Amino acid sequence: MAEGGAVVGLAQVCNIPVASAGIFESSVFINKYYTKLLLKGLKVSVAKYAYSTDIAGAIKKARALGYPVVVKPVTLGSSIGIEVAEDEGQLLSALKTAFELDGGVILEEYFKERRELNCAVYYAQGEVVVSPCEEVYSDGQILSYDDKYCGGGERKFPCHGESEGEVRAVARRVYTTLGMRGVVRFDFIVSGGRVYLSEVNTVPGSLSQYLISANYKEFFAVLQKLENQAKEDFSLSRQKRIISTGILENIISNACKMK
Repeated sequence: MAEGGAVVGLAQVCNIPVASAGIFESSVFINKYYTKLLLKGLKVSVAKYAYSTDIAGAIKKARALGYPVVVKPVTLGSSIGIEVAEDEGQLLSALKTAFELDGGVILEEYFKERRELNCAVYYAQGEVVVSPCEEVYSDGQILSYDDKYCGGGERKFPCHGESEGEVRAVARRVYTTLGMRGVVRFDFIVSGGRVYLSEVNTVPGSLSQYLISANYKEFFAVLQKLENQAKEDFSLSRQKRIISTGILENIISNACKMK
């Protein structure tokens, strides 16, 4: 999957500058389980969760979490395959769907009373830029694929409230700590006065243009900054003394040069 870092890795061995998140964070954040582990290591609050690679184990862990639970395929995005299970019957149905799509599932506690806030972050010209927050709404139990892409949901942008400052601060801290690049969108849930980082999207839809610029003319200027930053980072990396084993890199590099 391109968002998982494979394309970034290919570009790297072909000596192509990349204006996007690196291999490590791309491969981690495409996987919801690895995301939880990394964020907990960074002392970022996440919802209670469990991970399983089989239905029997998932049912046992869901009972420990308590119903309702959110069932998520571990490496898919755009709310594909995500369902809320309020009892074991619904859980079994949701798990069958999830395991048809993926090899593992994340079970999360479900917040009935919540706000869903997103913001985008990018780095250029020595500055980490954090967008204002948007708040997204759904008539259903979760923000669905239709809500995101087919006009079914609603959004408020920019939104203001007591949690927005913390949301933007956490997003900035994660992005900065990992030395990330490119436009990255951070999705949060706010419930019971606490802020939980839900997911990190290293290749967000439309590159989150709607969060970081008022129009496409402004966004073009942002893209130019990202391109220049990628070239600068690439130039600096080429100045380092690197010992290369050469075999695989040369094969792929030569393949990239072939017409």
